[in-house]
Amino acid sequence: MRRSRSQIRAAQIAALAAEQEAYEKSVSEAIKVAAFARCDAVEQLYELLDVQPERPIIREGKNGRYEVASDKDETKRTARLIETVTALLGDLSEAPSRPAKADDTHPDEVVSSERSMTSAAPFADASSTRSLGLHPTAA
Repeated sequence: MRRSRSQIRAAQIAALAAEQEAYEKSVSEAIKVAAFARCDAVEQLYELLDVQPERPIIREGKNGRYEVASDKDETKRTARLIETVTALLGDLSEAPSRPAKADDTHPDEVVSSERSMTSAAPFADASSTRSLGLHPTAA
């Protein structure tokens, strides 16, 4: 028996809803695993780059003065962190590099550059590529 257009559309909607639910489940699982590490990394960047939180707004109320958070979800603070990191990276990329002189090269550097020009495979062991995620069987 043939399905009608509405039945086909209902099946498509159900498939999309199942896909959305699976995505949300994977995100919530990732939050359980990675959220603390990511938060810790951001907190360390805040401290390292001295990005202070937004100042709270002080309001007058019936019971006196109280503070209201002006950046509850820290969007302003993270935006300033991104601007700071972008500025630092921009400064690094714009910094003129020192021109290399022929006397400055060490024999070890010449050998390593010759190795990189040829095939790197004979000099790489499987454990180093696996730890970098370059091995096809890396988990």
